[in-house]
Amino acid sequence: IINVYNQEYESAAAFWPAVHSRIITNLIISQVLLMGLMSTKAAAQAGPFLIALPILTFWFHRFCKGRYEAAFVKFPLQ
Repeated sequence: IINVYNQEYESAAAFWPAVHSRIITNLIISQVLLMGLMSTKAAAQAGPFLIALPILTFWFHRFCKGRYEAAFVKFPLQ
């Protein structure tokens, strides 16, 4: 498709940092809700292990932001 059609515009994936932030935010929210659900059910022993999930997810977000965001903000010359 790239070789056949001439693209009129190229966004260079400039929207991806916003999409990634929203995905990570919703993932953390779902993990917190999962912790609340597990604490009300009979699986309360899983609670301490689930505390690490939002922390590791936030760390992953910071890692990706530091490592890859510059590629989406600073565009190379064509």
